[in-house]
Parts: sequence; structure tokens; C-alpha cells
Amino acid sequence: MRFPKLFTGKKGYSAPVAAEVSNGETYYYLNMPGISGNQTRVSTLTGTSTVEEQRLCYKWCPPLAGIISRKVESHVAAAYTVVDANGKESTTAQANNTRALLARPNPYQSWIEFESLAKTDILLHGEAFIYGLRAPGGRVVAMSVLPNDKVRVDTTGYVYMQTAIEDIIRGYWYGDHGSEIFIPVNDVLHLKDVQVNTEKPLIGLSRLVSLTDPVMNIIAAYEARNVLLTKKGMIGILSNESTDAVSRVLMDPKEKAQIQRDFNTYGVSKDKYQVVITSQALKWNPMTFPTKDLMLFEEIEDDVRQIADNYNYPMHLLGFKAGTTFSNVEEAKKSLYQDATIPESRRWCGALSRFLNLESIQIVASFNHLPVFQDDEVARAGVVLTTSQAMEIAYRNGVVTLEEWRGAIGCDPIKFNGKTFHDGNIE
Repeated sequence: MRFPKLFTGKKGYSAPVAAEVSNGETYYYLNMPGISGNQTRVSTLTGTSTVEEQRLCYKWCPPLAGIISRKVESHVAAAYTVVDANGKESTTAQANNTRALLARPNPYQSWIEFESLAKTDILLHGEAFIYGLRAPGGRVVAMSVLPNDKVRVDTTGYVYMQTAIEDIIRGYWYGDHGSEIFIPVNDVLHLKDVQVNTEKPLIGLSRLVSLTDPVMNIIAAYEARNVLLTKKGMIGILSNESTDAVSRVLMDPKEKAQIQRDFNTYGVSKDKYQVVITSQALKWNPMTFPTKDLMLFEEIEDDVRQIADNYNYPMHLLGFKAGTTFSNVEEAKKSLYQDATIPESRRWCGALSRFLNLESIQIVASFNHLPVFQDDEVARAGVVLTTSQAMEIAYRNGVVTLEEWRGAIGCDPIKFNGKTFHDGNIE
């Protein structure tokens, strides 16, 4: 079978190859450049606007990495189902195919690994690019998250007064400049974070752009603490106290070098000397600097608070003791899901459903199984019980119908087998 001309590539990139699978369908696999590469560490981080700088922030700023990781963990805790228009679990062939894709989106990742990578890209870079591998007929049979720094959006220059996405975005170029592969716009799910890029609305904007100072302050504070612990700076002066008949004897430069070398062999670690033995007449003048005067911990906490607020992550869940109690931690957990995770998951599920061209069905994420919501389930059950008891009295007295009773407690008032009004007999 000849491969249809869907992609155009440049030298160094082979065309997709066709592979027959057991059910007789032909899937087309795109031979893309690898996602691994050498990363050069820079000595100074100057900003947070580029993909490389954002990755370095994630690597060097522990609170940022912690907040993003915890946000991702809250997302992957969801239980995914495929439901019909009535909210009931669907058993159609398309629903079964979708469930299989959610279980194994590609050969090298589980769903949790895939979702974790996509969510991390969204939170870190402000956008994620998901490539959908389509079988003949258009069904997506595999999904992979593309590295942000290897994707370029090819826009037409027109945004408004257009009726089709192809009139706004031609497609996406994947790879390194000079050797890229073109991917049609409908084969890429381009997800953007809630922070809007007002200058380029078709491109995502990382939340780190507005967090440049807090993130870099934290990195600098950690670096300062590390230097104080390992290097200690100039902690004192060893001065020569030897004198002759006229004045103090100046120390020979070679003697200075030797004393410096000897001094480096002393310290508080096990491989250092703790007692100084010398024939030199030396005097120690301490020049220590109290670390509390730098207020490094206060600076870090204030910056972490700003990052947590920007990512809509409750501060009480980060382990800061001030004002933290069991009750407000539990409320903070609920707030994380109700104010951030659940709304973000709805957008995520809606985008996936549209990308997979689901007909009359949709992907939904539920968090009701989590322990943090179990108290709410018990409370709801109590409300249902109280409501049902009140409706039973009204029903037995002919005030309401069985349909109204069922509707009041959240049941389908139509689809059931039974009598409409109570006949007076106790069943």
C-alpha cells in the first residue's frame, strides 16, 4: 500500500511507514525526531520567557517543582469514564475504543504518565501539543505529547472573521529548524493554560512569565544558603602576631599560601582536622555573618506564597506551620479540587472529546471516590434520607406523585416501573 502524502519533511527525516496490525487495519506511524537531547546548564538564569528557561526554573526551584507536581498528582487522581448524553456510561463501539485509548494512549506510556506529561507542560510552559496518530477513517489510535521547544505554530495571519481552524492555523512544524516535519492542524491537540497571551492569542503563555522575580529570588536564596553552608565565605582573619624589636613581622607570601592550604584541611566534617597545631604566632579574628539577618527563609516563604497563589494551590497544603490546622488543611484540599482541579479537568475532558471526534458521547472525570469528598457523600446521603422521609408522608397523603418524589431525591422521574400514586397499602 502506498502512503498518502499527508506530511512534508526535509532532509534527514524519513516518511511515515505503514504497518499492518492483527485486526487488518493499517495504521500509519510517523517517524519523528527523538525527544531526548543534551541540555547545557547555564551559570546564570536571566528570565522565564523561553522553554529552556522555564525548564531550568522547574529544575532549580524546588517549591515551583513541588507545586506543579502536586497539581499534576491531583489531576491524575481522576477516574475517567465515557458517558452518553444522559450521563450514563456508554457501551458503544466508539466508547469502547475511547476507553482503550485512555488505558494505553501510546506504546511507551500509561495514561497516568501521558496525562502527567501533558499537565506538566501546560503548567510549566502554558501550553501542550498532543499529536494524534490516526488510522484510515480518521480515528485516533495513539496520542503522544510533543516537546514544546520542537513545535512551531504555522499561522495564516488571519484570526478574526474566519469560519474554519485551517483558515487561522495551517498546521504545526515539528523538529529542529532546518529539518522539520509538517503536521496538519487537525492532527494536533493544542492545549493552552488559563493565563491568556494578549499579544499572541494563538500561543500559550506560561504563568512563570509573571513569576520571574519570585522564582529567581528563591533560586538565589537557595544558592546563598548553599554557599554559606559549603563555602562559608570569609569567616575570619588569621593575622600574624610575631614582632621584632621594631614592629610586627610581615608574613612571607609563601607562608601565607602554606597557611591557607593548611587551613583548608580543617573543618567540622569527618575528613577534616578539628585541632590546629602550628608554630606560627597567629591571631584569629572572626568575621561571621548571621544568616538570620539575610532573612532567606522569610524571603522564600513569601515567594512561595506568590507562586502558590498564581497556580491556585492552597498555601496550607505546602507544610507551612503558621495558621495550619487539621480543619483548614482538609478545607484546603477541597478548595484545591473545587476551585482548580475540577474546572481544569472539565476543560481537559472537553478538549479531548472534541479532538477524538466523539459522537453523542463524551469523556468525563470524577473525583468523588477520593477520601476528601467522602464526608460530602455522607452529608448528601443524609439530605436524601431526610428529603425522602418528608416526600413519603406527602406521597402517602396524595399530595405529590411518585415521579415528584423520585425527582426530589435525584432519581429519574420517568424511567422506572411502579405505580404513580400510592394506593393506600403498605408495601
